[in-house]
Amino acid sequence: MLGGKLRVTRRGSILIPSTTMRIVNFLASTRLAICLIGLLLIHLVAAAVIPQKDFAEVHTMGLETPEGGPSTIVEKLALDQIYYAPPFYVLLGLLSTNIVAGNVKRILTVCRTESRLSRIRYIGSIIFHFSLVAIMAGIILNYLYKFEGVYAITEGQTVSDAPEAYHRLFDSPLGSRTWDRFSIVLEKLDTEYDVGSVRAAAAMLTVDPTEGSSFSAVVYTNHPYEWGDYELHYGLIHGYSPKITVWDSTGGIVLSAFVRLDAYKEAGHRTHADFVLLPAHGLRISMEVLEDSLYPQGGLPMTLMVERDTEKLYTGTVVPKDTVNFAAY
Repeated sequence: MLGGKLRVTRRGSILIPSTTMRIVNFLASTRLAICLIGLLLIHLVAAAVIPQKDFAEVHTMGLETPEGGPSTIVEKLALDQIYYAPPFYVLLGLLSTNIVAGNVKRILTVCRTESRLSRIRYIGSIIFHFSLVAIMAGIILNYLYKFEGVYAITEGQTVSDAPEAYHRLFDSPLGSRTWDRFSIVLEKLDTEYDVGSVRAAAAMLTVDPTEGSSFSAVVYTNHPYEWGDYELHYGLIHGYSPKITVWDSTGGIVLSAFVRLDAYKEAGHRTHADFVLLPAHGLRISMEVLEDSLYPQGGLPMTLMVERDTEKLYTGTVVPKDTVNFAAY
């Protein structure tokens, strides 16, 4: 049987193993605090310099993501998602532990060496540090248990509470949430403009819970609608989201989805364009709308191009409700 020695250090009337004291001293050390604060500052500076992917995005995005996954060092290291990455919260947890250990050690020292009247002057500092711990604990618990999802939704569109339906989704590491709890229909967007900017905007929704009756809700910008444990937020995005439906030769639906067209400026014109891939069929469908186009009676025209590998199967201009044929589709 292996054996060893354990040295015990006496602190007041309490016997504390030396190994435990080393751990406590390390967790309470100023060196550890400086290192943790330095690492946190690096994270904060990086988050300030590198544009972060926020759930409240200010631009539309199409259905397509780059092929092959993350393509830049920023994406590979998740430097554009610092506030959603575990290392940031691990640092907060270690800093909280450092503050707690340091203050507990300080309290024990003050109680042993200072008179009762002299102890009062330390109360403010202790309250301040434990307030920081409470704030950081709230941030960490929020990360561990929160659920946050974003729909990119168009008027008349219905979305469900399913992982694949969300435009962006964050499900907490310790959450035990079940899916298919509700569906939401965006009935109408109501906006008022004042000198080219939005003065007031509202989204009229119909919410249909799995348990209970459906109800109507109006969500205003910066004024979320509270429903049970949920908050429904609304952000207005201007753009075009045509619904594309593709049938195969047997009449089966290959694709039926709203495609958000990304906006960019080119040669003084604002263009809305994007594409969607159908890997199983080898198809790429590209769409482009020129915002300066005149609105015809049938709707805004759109340039549509369908490609398979390097072969162009269709190129033309369509308006809403048009049907075109290409290959076996």
